[in-house]
Amino acid sequence: MGAFIMPLEESVSSLMARVGELETSGAFQISRLSIWL
Repeated sequence: MGAFIMPLEESVSSLMARVGELETSGAFQISRLSIWL
């Protein structure tokens, strides 16, 4: 069971990091839009 939980936590952490990158890039695009507006 423990051998299955560890890779699961790693995949979840990598997924959260990817979501964080998308959020930061999205916020960057929104800030660019607000500058143009």
